[in-house]
Amino acid sequence: MAIVENRRYRRTSFPWLEVQIRGFTATAKDWSAGGVALEAEGLDLRVGTIVKGEAGWAAATKRTPFYADLVRRMPDGQLAFRWLDLDPAFLRELDEAAHAGEPAGRP
Repeated sequence: MAIVENRRYRRTSFPWLEVQIRGFTATAKDWSAGGVALEAEGLDLRVGTIVKGEAGWAAATKRTPFYADLVRRMPDGQLAFRWLDLDPAFLRELDEAAHAGEPAGRP
């Protein structure tokens, strides 16, 4: 039996989203207006940890601060975060980009 995921927001991996957490920078494996998944073996965090970081399009210099909580840690080092506090304008941009394939506005 196949596992069917029921997600609130469309997930994508393009355009590339860069995320900085605790001095660690990674390009998101996938992301949505609901959260982000990173291959981040170097981050030693437990599920439930709330982190502060910055996110932005890899092709741009502007970064938006956020708070997120770690909701899943996979054996391969992949971490899944849920946005807790992220600028509403950037959330809209994420959602539009996920549906269009590229961000609505780049600085």
